[in-house]
Amino acid sequence: MAEAFVKTFKRDYVYVHDRPDAQTVLSQLAAWFEDYNEIHPHKGLRMMSPREFIRMCVADESLRSEPTTRRREWAVNEPVVGGGAWPTVLNWCPV
Repeated sequence: MAEAFVKTFKRDYVYVHDRPDAQTVLSQLAAWFEDYNEIHPHKGLRMMSPREFIRMCVADESLRSEPTTRRREWAVNEPVVGGGAWPTVLNWCPV
């Protein structure tokens, strides 16, 4: 999972911005992480950003009322786009 994140982050942020030196890259990291978490769509979250997805789950009353075992069962049995395992946040919020 970490390798996929690094690959995506380099492709969508590092390679498309000016990076004349390490200090420039370091100064831009906070803004890039903010964009990645708040705006950048993710296939595994049905093209929502992580924060957008979490807000949707928290706002949906029906998702919070499901029994924990049902939510966990759902997360284990649902396929993931591109393979792999669901991130922890999806264990309590189906999409």
